[in-house]
Amino acid sequence: MEVARIETPTSLEEALFSLKFLVATSLLYGSLGLDSIERALNDPKVREIEHKVKVLVDMELSSRFPSEQPALVRVKSNGK
Repeated sequence: MEVARIETPTSLEEALFSLKFLVATSLLYGSLGLDSIERALNDPKVREIEHKVKVLVDMELSSRFPSEQPALVRVKSNGK
């Protein structure tokens, strides 16, 4: 989490260290690649989703680092 807290990235380098941005990009585009990340930097739909993403630290999962890097993702949808 310490290196992945960049909010509202403006470059590819920043985007690679922004969990919110990467989650939003993968939700909208269905996958992550350098080309989709670069395209997403200027996509208002990605930015809208990005600002709705909440990142929380789960100490139980974090305690397994560095041998494991688990994550739990929950998605809430209003049916759209």
